[in-house]
Amino acid sequence: MWLGSRLVRGWTIQFLFLTALLPFLAAVIDLFARCRRRHIPLRPALRSLASRLGVWLWVGAVFAFLALTGILPSGHLAAMLGLGIVALVVAAQNPFALLFVLPSLHAWLWLPHASDRGRPAALFVYALGFIGPALLLGSFALRFHLGFDAMWYLLALTSIGYVPVALVLSLLVWTAAAAQVGAVATGRYAPYPEAHERPKRGLIREGIRQVIFLNRRLRSERAKKTEPAEDAQALDE
Repeated sequence: MWLGSRLVRGWTIQFLFLTALLPFLAAVIDLFARCRRRHIPLRPALRSLASRLGVWLWVGAVFAFLALTGILPSGHLAAMLGLGIVALVVAAQNPFALLFVLPSLHAWLWLPHASDRGRPAALFVYALGFIGPALLLGSFALRFHLGFDAMWYLLALTSIGYVPVALVLSLLVWTAAAAQVGAVATGRYAPYPEAHERPKRGLIREGIRQVIFLNRRLRSERAKKTEPAEDAQALDE
């Protein structure tokens, strides 16, 4: 990269991005240790993150289906832990891509402090986390003169396999973490309820549940039918 009349090697930029991960990871590990010492339960928050991740994994599955069928061209601590995993995966795939993730890591880490100053400050800090994705979209929109078609162009690159699967999954985890952080920023976050606290399942969820149970029952019956035949074969041998 040329900075004026000076040449900056690519490895120095990669090292800079990797170094920028260290303060975030150190703060998250320290926060996790403090919660453990104070016996603050983390499992409900992780269930909330898993629920949001399930939604975005479903979105990703629909996108993969559309890509395969040819419809598309060519085919808060819990959230921070999720973002930490995303950052490590992105760093392993392409350290340069950390440029689009680091703003959300550092901005959303300070969200609890901003929340003490009121809802507007929290929303402002939350918005800062989207600088990375906005920079990515803006780069395609302006450099290639795509305008609002930049989003569609990125989806097309993903559908043809140009974007590695690990980065796609990392994006889904980042989106789930962004949704959870947004719930915290807007004051709408609540831990995922226990089984006895959840409302009655709707028609779609109950239908999916019955299909899963039916599949398990068929597998169990099939396994019971094959066991006597295997025993008889063993006796013959």
